[in-house]
Amino acid sequence: MTDFDKMARSWMLNEEIGAANIQTHIQALEEVLGNIYFRTNSNKNRVATAKNHLREIKRYARRLKERVTTLEEQVSVLEEATITGKQDLTGDD
Repeated sequence: MTDFDKMARSWMLNEEIGAANIQTHIQALEEVLGNIYFRTNSNKNRVATAKNHLREIKRYARRLKERVTTLEEQVSVLEEATITGKQDLTGDD
């Protein structure tokens, strides 16, 4: 039997083996939630709510990744401009 508490603790403490990114964790959670079946409506509703929250987390993570990529590109351009500016000041061509 799987020890979900240990898995969650391990995940929260970032003790997973390998370098998993957030998309990997989201996909794993989607699979776990997709394989849980309950007989009561209240538990079904809880899982449905969790799936909706996970979908929103996935969208937010995608937007964050796009924003980080944009910011990394901007930093790169600024670094290049700074290097070019320093070369112009020293007279190195």
